[in-house]
Amino acid sequence: MEPKKISGRWLRAHGACRDQVKIFAAEWPHGAAVTPANIALAHAIGLDVRWAADNPATPPATLAVLAGDEDASVRSGAADNPATPPEALAVLAHDGNAYVRCGAARNPATPPACLAMLAHDGNAYVRSGAADNPATPPEALAVLARDGDASVRSWAACNPATPPEALAVLARDGDA
Repeated sequence: MEPKKISGRWLRAHGACRDQVKIFAAEWPHGAAVTPANIALAHAIGLDVRWAADNPATPPATLAVLAGDEDASVRSGAADNPATPPEALAVLAHDGNAYVRCGAARNPATPPACLAMLAHDGNAYVRSGAADNPATPPEALAVLARDGDASVRSWAACNPATPPEALAVLARDGDA
């Protein structure tokens, strides 16, 4: 299967600035397939490649490459993308950037063991992502239902996978 082609028109429609579209069109006047080689070339010519990380049509193999990008905003886009492979999401769940970890925490394709780990993250934003994810294991949701941060507890209260015992505790929580 040939990877989806991105065109200058697609970039404009998805908010790319005029200069980025101009650079892209000069290199790829007929569009470009979203491949690791083209991503590397895009970096080399000064293009912002977040569009590839954010695009659900980007092939999983390319998203796995983007998951290792030096730019945290690119890794965050890959972490949020539902097409990112679970193996790449497992790596992103350990990223040093909280926004990247939160993207992995919200992604339903993230492996359950990683979601359970993210339920104990030091950042409430990341824990909220795990509390919101219906793929988070019930045991982790029970922990999140007792979190010290009210917004985390609130997300756990809204999650349909939260166990009934935890919901009973949350029902008595005036802050959740």
